[in-house]
Amino acid sequence: MAERRPDSLLFSLKELRRIEDDRVKQEENAEEARIQAEIRAKEEAERRAREAEEQKRRDEEERIRREQEEKERQTREGQLRVQEAERRARVEAEMKLQQQRMAMEMDAKSKARRTFQFKLIVGLTVGVILIGGGLTYYLVKKDQEAKATAARLEVERREKEKREKEWAEKERRFQEQQDQLNNKINELMASLANAKDDAKRELIRKQIRAQQAEAGRLAQARAREKAAALKRAKRIRVRNTNDPLGGLGL
Repeated sequence: MAERRPDSLLFSLKELRRIEDDRVKQEENAEEARIQAEIRAKEEAERRAREAEEQKRRDEEERIRREQEEKERQTREGQLRVQEAERRARVEAEMKLQQQRMAMEMDAKSKARRTFQFKLIVGLTVGVILIGGGLTYYLVKKDQEAKATAARLEVERREKEKREKEWAEKERRFQEQQDQLNNKINELMASLANAKDDAKRELIRKQIRAQQAEAGRLAQARAREKAAALKRAKRIRVRNTNDPLGGLGL
């Protein structure tokens, strides 16, 4: 019995060592698990932060796109309203001009008839010779007046057509420039949506703002040119018309 005691003691020591090693290993495993959990939690937080930032960027780009589309829609609607108002003004001006011309022609014919009758009566009292001479003079004079009136109306018509063509050409150039700016802005908006880094996106945003500013300046220039055309039209004297636009067709 006395000889077995050292073996039992050795066994107990080994068992205690094993238990201690297991405890240490469990603590190490627990610490490793804790560290891994913290790493995963940090990575998850970073991922969520990146996703939130990316969503914020997409939302901002979507907002800018919607604002740009709304501005373009309002611009198109404004242009359509202006064009419709201009068309109505042209139609009304043409109708007034036509009515005035018809009234003047009727009045001229009425006066001509009265004048002719008066001269005919006077001519009959002074004789056949004076009638023939007076009638010839009257017909020649009326023919000259008719030719002069026709020539004047033709000059006015050509001047009116010239002004309308000049304004139409200016409007066409303005519209081409406006379309080019709109196309450039749309291209930049598409590039902004596909940009991969913040620096490139910021550069594109600056380009968009520059194009929008240029579009604003073009609109102001267009308005100034139209105002100047209206001012010039008021200085142009068109005979036999109350057209406030001077036949410009605006």
